[in-house]
Amino acid sequence: MATVSGQIVFDRNRSATIDSGDSGIANIPVVLQDIATGVRLVVLTDASGNYVFTNVPDGNYRIVEAFGTTGGVPTPGDFATAIVGPVPIAEMPPISSVTNPPIGSTNLDGTTPNTLLITVAGSDITNQNILNGPVIYTPIENILDSCVSVSNINLITDADNGTFGFFPPGTPSNTGPEIEPYPNVTPDFTYVVPDPTKFTPLDGEYTVQNIMTNAMSNVIGAWWRIADHTTGNETGRMMVVNGFNPGAVFFKSTVQVTPNTNYLFSTWILNLFKVTGYPPPQLGVRIFDQNNNILYQATLGAQIPVNTNAPEWKEVGTVINSQNNNQLTVEFFSEGESAIGNDYAIDDVSLREIAVPTFTPIKTSNTETANVGDIITYTVTLDNTCDSPLTNVFFRDLIPNGLEFIPGTVTVETVALLSKLGVDKHIDVEIKLDELDLTSAESKATYAQIKEYVLEKFGLKVSTLYIAQIKKKCGIEMREHYNKSKKDNQAIPQCTPEKEEAIMDALRHFKMI
Repeated sequence: MATVSGQIVFDRNRSATIDSGDSGIANIPVVLQDIATGVRLVVLTDASGNYVFTNVPDGNYRIVEAFGTTGGVPTPGDFATAIVGPVPIAEMPPISSVTNPPIGSTNLDGTTPNTLLITVAGSDITNQNILNGPVIYTPIENILDSCVSVSNINLITDADNGTFGFFPPGTPSNTGPEIEPYPNVTPDFTYVVPDPTKFTPLDGEYTVQNIMTNAMSNVIGAWWRIADHTTGNETGRMMVVNGFNPGAVFFKSTVQVTPNTNYLFSTWILNLFKVTGYPPPQLGVRIFDQNNNILYQATLGAQIPVNTNAPEWKEVGTVINSQNNNQLTVEFFSEGESAIGNDYAIDDVSLREIAVPTFTPIKTSNTETANVGDIITYTVTLDNTCDSPLTNVFFRDLIPNGLEFIPGTVTVETVALLSKLGVDKHIDVEIKLDELDLTSAESKATYAQIKEYVLEKFGLKVSTLYIAQIKKKCGIEMREHYNKSKKDNQAIPQCTPEKEEAIMDALRHFKMI
């Protein structure tokens, strides 16, 4: 029986080798599994990050760094106690698992694969080391209101849904497809396979690969050693670009969209350079409508300056409305000539629909019954559940039969910048409607009858407001002041003497005065 051992290491300077500045990571679950039988054992690394499996029979095995896996035993673990279990899922520990990471570090990713494939054939196997390095993930901030939701469906299906694809666990670092994987996506750049014997990619070239540690630019200390953004280990792939020729396109994808719909466009980009004194990468993005007009364009290089502490994956993007379009085209392009420093990686390109919540107004009235001469007050309340203020709000409603609207009586109770005040988060719009056009128990005339009488006898058109004014002047009881405004200085139109006399005649005719 053999012993299998190794170490989980914090590769602080991302050298992809163990050196004096590195340290072991304690209490990390490591799984050894027989590939043929599925028998496996989980051990926890010791204070120095070491792990040991004893009594391991001959066979083919996988060793997996699997943070979060339960049931681990302290190292050393006796493989004679192993039981059948599922294939372990590789998972990096959080940045809190290590001490004294570089300033700004948010995560750990792999500077070596964190699934190792071995064959046991009687002899002990040692130095099965897995190295984790510090990395910075900087997401977009404050681009969306907290109340909206973003679809998990990426409309960009090219380049394996914008991820640039995957390799099986245990794939060696510095691996790229032998044949250009996405020829229709990169019209102006040339694909090359990663090659540690020469500088690749050169100006105007790109590669698609997993963990990058042995490129010549890595070796001479110009570039960070990096893993992709999607998985952070050997299974994930990314696009590595050496820019040239302003306007040259290195990624292009056309997608079908719904007209007049909001979408979140985003991608993750990384400045490969780790040394200062050189210009930032020169790249940009633009989104075209179906008629090849630019809807959105941005320069991206300035957003990814050199970070000397750790490689930084930064998410950039915007909210865009499709307007009257059924399709959009996303292009990434070079904005500068070939130059030292014009080198970058890109990953996780996406365009996803934004769902905005439905706001439903609630209408109430101050009474369920009314008599002639009464005023009914309707209140419309719209609750804003979002952080941002609502704009361009319109209310449209039908006036119920038997009611007439009095112009100038709409008042807005509350208008607040809700994102600033954070108070009631609703807007009240109060609409007052005039008296019921129904004959009362005393057979008094309706407003419509009074209008008709005045028009026929005097040839004058009078408004409901004028009739209400004269009724009030004559002492006819009304429930509340018909023209009382919440604004003291609001002007109310007054009835002319000629129309006043005509209305008075109508009131006498109908024996109301």
